[in-house]
Amino acid sequence: MTDPPPGIRPLNFDEGVFVEAYKEAVSQALESSDAACGTIVTACFSILTAYGAALALITPKDAQADLVVLSPFALLGLGAVAGLIGKASGISLETVKEVEEAKSEIKAAVRAKRLWAYISVGLAFLGVGAAGYVIFASYG
Repeated sequence: MTDPPPGIRPLNFDEGVFVEAYKEAVSQALESSDAACGTIVTACFSILTAYGAALALITPKDAQADLVVLSPFALLGLGAVAGLIGKASGISLETVKEVEEAKSEIKAAVRAKRLWAYISVGLAFLGVGAAGYVIFASYG
């Protein structure tokens, strides 16, 4: 066994516990962001399905629908795509050489996942509002 280079020493117990707790916290932050994005994507697809079913039930058989009827589909679809982008965004630690850079990359990844989740929720909210308006205005 070789001695560590000068200035480097093994971690004591307290430092080791801190490092393990930090790694667990980072892992949990990334996993919770991924889970939130996944839940939002599922909600968008569920709402899309419900809106499509509602249109099928209330639209007269031979009626022509306006293009405005498609706007909720577009908004909810974009919400799902934003959620998938948030879920897929990751961390690149290949070029990181220092601990501070790694911390910065991890924070940026969590921030990006949350931003895409917020965008996804906003688009889903707009899609639900548009669906309600279209159904009410078109079929009263």
